[in-house]
Amino acid sequence: MVEAIIQDQRGFLLINSIDKNNDSPAHLAAFRAHFEILKILTKSDAFLDQPNAESKDPIETIVNE
Repeated sequence: MVEAIIQDQRGFLLINSIDKNNDSPAHLAAFRAHFEILKILTKSDAFLDQPNAESKDPIETIVNE
């Protein structure tokens, strides 16, 4: 399943895509405390400094919850 977050069937990278709240897969993994997935995303070069609509990066999402 994590592979689907990282890359779609056509080979396009989705790892740093954002939703309507500017949340990336790393934001969502951090917010939901899925730290193993966050670790995989990080190793796959996910952006950890990308702010969401609340101006929080994925790490701030963990710290501020």
